[in-house]
Amino acid sequence: MPQPRSSHNDQNRAWVEQEGRSSFLTHLRAWSCNSQSSLHFAGKLCLSTQQNLGAILKLGEPVKCRLTGTTRSGEWISAIVTVKLFAPRHEGGQYRLLVRYGAGWIPAREYFDKIYFSRRNRRDLPYDPRVAHDISRRSSAPPSPKTQEKDEVGIGPLFPQFFNLPTEIQHTILGFVLDKREYFKPASHTSFGNFVSTDTRLGTIFGYTTERRKRRCTGKHAAAPAPNTPISTVFLISKSLNQHLVPWIYRTTNFYFEDRGLTHFLWTSGPVNRGNIKKLTLEFGSTAVLHCLRWYAPDPIFELFDITLGDPKQYLWRCQIQDLVRELHLSVLDIDIDYIKPEFIPFVARVLRRAFASVQTLRFTVMGVVLRVDDKRLDQVNPEKTWAELCRVISNRYYKGNTYGDFGDRYLGWTPEEFDGQMAGNPFFAEK
Repeated sequence: MPQPRSSHNDQNRAWVEQEGRSSFLTHLRAWSCNSQSSLHFAGKLCLSTQQNLGAILKLGEPVKCRLTGTTRSGEWISAIVTVKLFAPRHEGGQYRLLVRYGAGWIPAREYFDKIYFSRRNRRDLPYDPRVAHDISRRSSAPPSPKTQEKDEVGIGPLFPQFFNLPTEIQHTILGFVLDKREYFKPASHTSFGNFVSTDTRLGTIFGYTTERRKRRCTGKHAAAPAPNTPISTVFLISKSLNQHLVPWIYRTTNFYFEDRGLTHFLWTSGPVNRGNIKKLTLEFGSTAVLHCLRWYAPDPIFELFDITLGDPKQYLWRCQIQDLVRELHLSVLDIDIDYIKPEFIPFVARVLRRAFASVQTLRFTVMGVVLRVDDKRLDQVNPEKTWAELCRVISNRYYKGNTYGDFGDRYLGWTPEEFDGQMAGNPFFAEK
């Protein structure tokens, strides 16, 4: 078993010093990422190479560092300080950084506050010789740093104070940073795509990529600009922040899908996040009936129309999407009925609503605008119709004489009376 290198061996001492420096920097960065820093100071703390020459840096031991930065009043600070860094005492605890102050040690936050208050309104505050001795103040612009950036850690109050805010305010701030909007269109190849904006007056949801949408958008109707901060970057801020940020995004966002991408999105979101999805918008256009028959219709209807899927794997995909959407308890399900004939809307709505575990509110939209209940396009929507009545409308008016292979020969060969006879013996079709 190899023995650890000893610092008593001159050949190993340089290696041991470098390892100690690297380890100390790792701990110092961990302190920087979760430190309750001063509200009045922002800057950097850098390990001093010359001052620590020949020393093996360890937690709990004095270490010389160069402190640089500015106070909130704009004064430039540059000083050599001696610090002691202590590891968390328990899991989930915080690092503690003490700074040499006179003959004793004080917390780093208190030291940074003293820098600010000892400089504020000097005529009104007593002179503090201990801070004045340690701090070299320069009124000119800060010099170009000669230290390597890899040895620096940032000091700033932003995120520790941010984490102390109420959760609702944190969400509001991060939503503003993300330019979070009501609608979100996940990309087909990843868990997250882009937020899209809604012009409720014109009913145009920008960000759609279909040619039909592009033709409808005039010159002034451009896609919503991408936010300065991608959502993936916000998720890297803090694991503890993600514990409530990710569920909030899932709960408050209306996820929009056309005829692809939903299966992948639900699968990659995972079971926990799927449980937080509360709003969906589905838009299948003129192929809505066929899309529902293929992927969402109950098995008796799928078999009645003798639906043919081109690839055997698609039968597995049909089972997969049905299992995934059956986990969702939606507060709002929006169905965009643009390009769907009015007589087919009841069938599409019944199939989609039944596919989910529960739907509190079903809304019909056209290009992002929610239709009123008394809209003429919804005249044929009647919850009292049975499955047999809905299927009869589809059989009589949709894809009869189909030549694309979506319907089997058995169904295509039936007369209307034979079609009704197939439903008559199955109690499912009598359900409303």
